[in-house]
Amino acid sequence: MALANAINMASGKTTIPDGGPGASGAPPTLNDMLAGQARPTDPAGVEQSPPGSAPWMLDQMRRPVKAATPEPLSQQDIDQFKSVAHQAMLADGVPADQIEQRLDGMVARARQPLPPYTAPKPQSMPAPGFGDGFADRWFATEQGIKNLVGQGGPGAPGVFESWEGLLKGTADQINNPAATVIGEVRGALESPSAAYYLGGKSADAAIAAPGLIFGGEGAAVSRALGDIGPGALEKGPVVSPHAPMGLDTPGSYTSWADQAAADLNHAFGIGGPMPELSQQVADLSTHYVGNDPDRVVLGRFDGQDSGYIGDARGGGGIYFDTGDPVWDAITNGLTGSDSKALAWQVNEQFLRNQMESHVGRIEYALDHSEYTSLQAMVLTHPKSFSAMEVNFLNKNAAAYGYQRVGDAWVYGGE
Repeated sequence: MALANAINMASGKTTIPDGGPGASGAPPTLNDMLAGQARPTDPAGVEQSPPGSAPWMLDQMRRPVKAATPEPLSQQDIDQFKSVAHQAMLADGVPADQIEQRLDGMVARARQPLPPYTAPKPQSMPAPGFGDGFADRWFATEQGIKNLVGQGGPGAPGVFESWEGLLKGTADQINNPAATVIGEVRGALESPSAAYYLGGKSADAAIAAPGLIFGGEGAAVSRALGDIGPGALEKGPVVSPHAPMGLDTPGSYTSWADQAAADLNHAFGIGGPMPELSQQVADLSTHYVGNDPDRVVLGRFDGQDSGYIGDARGGGGIYFDTGDPVWDAITNGLTGSDSKALAWQVNEQFLRNQMESHVGRIEYALDHSEYTSLQAMVLTHPKSFSAMEVNFLNKNAAAYGYQRVGDAWVYGGE
């Protein structure tokens, strides 16, 4: 009814009442109409929205509508209606002796005044409950863990900043337990509802349950860092655990490495900064075999049990392997040359990381039945990643204190 009145007034069929559109007052916006704030507090001297506009029509729909007498029906209109309706009722199976009575009732109701109408008030949203509190706390803790291991994403605090904040918060809890209790009470009182607060505390318990010995945030952190090797605090997460030597132990990959690779791919596509992302993917693609490996093994890829990976897994060592999901994320949507350029950034970062850590040896597992020397391999496959690694080490290893000895670069001190 309100919409019909608004349309009639917009088209000129119905007179616009005093104080409606055209009177002085600030023109309400569409947001004002949807929020139920169609009238300005100070209407003096400001033009209203024009009749027929969307804000004006919404304003008309929100106003109460008084009872109105309908337009009088002519006998010709009544007869025409009854003729059409009579045929329709017969087709619907209405008994013939009841049709005229029903039609007379319809005409009588059409002549009655229309009842008044007031737009209902919008219902308020229910307060957040247990599930909302649990989910909010769970995902907030998950994000905090990602920040601690350098996987927080764009705009997130860095690894050092995240650890500093965690340690400071832990120290504050130890040194000032009273303030911690007060904070908990304040948090409960300020929660949208008791159920929401209990949901958050339940999430804390669920996260801490597998490692209560660490307590609170420490349990969540310990779970995230459980499969990270040495160096996490010095220069970011080092990807894989120190797996035992032997080909019977399957290799493993870090679960979030492909996400870091996708970030790197996106940064490459938009021309954004990439050094930190390359560092992350390199760390997450570094594998350690043995309790204290002191050699890096390079070479041609030949599966997990042969080539340089099989050499490192069988005899202990450090090797670089992204795995298929990470490789696919790095090269997604790129041309062949761009894919190789971006993948090499990560490969080069791996080599720099190892030389900066002064690993004892960097060995190339060369198949001497196929090549007489490393130089012969480089000349045979000059555009391969193996050739790029050898050329890079020949050019840069000496600056890190390494000396070339046969198929290896041996650290002798800077």
